[in-house]
Amino acid sequence: MPRTSPPPRRTRAAPPILVQVSSPPPAITVGYDDGLAPSAQRRSYAQCFAQFIGEARALPSSAVIPYPGDARLALANVRVAVDDLFAQPSRLAGELPRFPLLAALEAPDVARAVVHAADRTAHVPVATPQNVSAALKRVAPRRRAFVQSAQALAAQGLLPREVVAGLGRRRGLAPALEDAATVARLFTVHAARIEGKHPFTRDEVEALARDAQWLQESTLPEGARRPAPRRPGSECADRDRLWTLLVGRHLLLQRLGGYLYGFACELHVPPLRGRAGASLPPEDEDPSSPTR
Repeated sequence: MPRTSPPPRRTRAAPPILVQVSSPPPAITVGYDDGLAPSAQRRSYAQCFAQFIGEARALPSSAVIPYPGDARLALANVRVAVDDLFAQPSRLAGELPRFPLLAALEAPDVARAVVHAADRTAHVPVATPQNVSAALKRVAPRRRAFVQSAQALAAQGLLPREVVAGLGRRRGLAPALEDAATVARLFTVHAARIEGKHPFTRDEVEALARDAQWLQESTLPEGARRPAPRRPGSECADRDRLWTLLVGRHLLLQRLGGYLYGFACELHVPPLRGRAGASLPPEDEDPSSPTR
């Protein structure tokens, strides 16, 4: 199949979520020379995440669509669509010179970025009463032990006395969690200076920091549950924003499918969470895959 040059960019009137292409944009080369299908994996999932996370974080908060799950199924479905629609890329480039074909062709890599982001959030527990209670039981004794050790280190001039002096002086859940987060941060920032002078491992310091942050996000000051806030840049927010990008790329595939197949579009461009792609064998992520 002959290679073609990239089509011109779409006009400014088009919705930016649909037409923004990561830079530098690749030429429409579907890899037939080496026997690869258009959607064949060319980058690791982590590389795809790094490629698209900037674009995802730039989306306005009002446009973000919550991630519904099934990222790997969505990846399989966009692979089905791209392999079908880009079987004749020169025809598309010739007939649709103003269509953002490059953005549409990126759909599988955006889906791989979503898979990577979803995997990163898999370890985040749901804020059930049982999970909150278990985390509190872990944090309370650790906080006391860390604060006592911090006070001893501060007395030796190894930790800032003015910060350590405020630890453990206030009652209540919120101050206790603030103490835990602060002391974990102290042990992290000054790790080189206090190495070998306290009984805690780096994993224990990280575990205290992780539990304290999760409890701060999952509880009210009185201990009542609340949904964890979705801050720009957090793992859950990144996952939702990448999913929103994927929805936009999938809309481009649907528009191409409508042009090529009319009312039979869905047979060639399955819904993101449809079952059409379930028969594809799962991808074996290869971090050594060449970049596109």
